[in-house]
Amino acid sequence: MEEFPEWDETIRDPEYKTATILFLDIDGVLNIMDGSIYNTCYLMRKSAIPNKYMEEFAVARLNHIVKETDCDIVISSSWRSDMEMLKEEMERVGFKYWNKVIDRTPFLSSRGEEILEWISGYETKHNCTVYYCVLEDEPHDLHGIPQEYIVQPNFRDALTSKDMEDVIAILL
Repeated sequence: MEEFPEWDETIRDPEYKTATILFLDIDGVLNIMDGSIYNTCYLMRKSAIPNKYMEEFAVARLNHIVKETDCDIVISSSWRSDMEMLKEEMERVGFKYWNKVIDRTPFLSSRGEEILEWISGYETKHNCTVYYCVLEDEPHDLHGIPQEYIVQPNFRDALTSKDMEDVIAILL
């Protein structure tokens, strides 16, 4: 049987860079979209129930993902049109890593196209390779994104423990 030499850390190219990115959808991921009156109010961005735009348990799981993987986050949700409101709401329900939110995807014809365009631009600008996961409850619009990079929470449950572990496994 052929033996392979041990990996020699000294041969690694010091200029080779990578980025670990989580593309984050909000609706159905950090909140439960169940058709209730509270979700109707949420969709109007005028919730009558304080701290109920997003589920605290889902945001806590997002915190755990960031802590475990040290990933950066790019917002791919329709919420990206108002990043200040998004920041305020996420922090209000306990998100600890807004400093890891580095950008939002552009507005193009499909979510998949938006993500791939963002990756291409980032890799070119930073001379690096992007390793990523897409957290999206409705992946029908993710044309061009390989299935193995997508974690799809059930919109009635939001981000579950299993979803959280799946994201971590992809990003590590």
